Amino acid sequence: MRMTPNGEMQPKTTIMTGMSTTLSDEHLIELGTVAVHASRLEFAAAELAAELLDPKPEVGFALTTCMTFERLLALVHSLIELRVNDPQYSARFEGVRKLAESAMRERNRLMHGHWVVSWNHATMRMQDDLATRARRGRVEVRNNVVISDIKAVADDLNVAHMQIELLHANILRPLGRLVEFEPGKFRRAEDAR
Repeated sequence: MRMTPNGEMQPKTTIMTGMSTTLSDEHLIELGTVAVHASRLEFAAAELAAELLDPKPEVGFALTTCMTFERLLALVHSLIELRVNDPQYSARFEGVRKLAESAMRERNRLMHGHWVVSWNHATMRMQDDLATRARRGRVEVRNNVVISDIKAVADDLNVAHMQIELLHANILRPLGRLVEFEPGKFRRAEDAR
């Protein structure tokens, strides 16, 4: 529903879904981008955990299947400290972890919040607001959430995903999962057999 300047409530529909929504198609597209990047980030973290747990990825995936994202990142951090004998990797992951957790919290607010259209009397225009549940039963309202706000979350999720992928690639050698078959050229140890 949306409120018109004279206080009437009217449904708003999109051509894409045919369902009532308060958001423009551009908002919905960016929210879809957030969902895709969040999924890629979560999978990359699970993949890194699986690599650190066992050379067979199915073992690691079986152990991490029901973990929350925060718990998964905590496990990866512990495993890096335990399995890789170089503190630079732990320090690098800690920076990625902070970005990933922050971006995922924002993703959760965007995806699980209640979107409302309100009338901004100062600009005399409609705006998209986001209401989210806060601690102690309160509701927080973020006024005028614009497409660039959503895009910033998608970008943070994507950067965190790429950083985890890069860290994963760099950790393979200290884990003994890569062998050098020519000077400066590596392949997975199991492929060298």
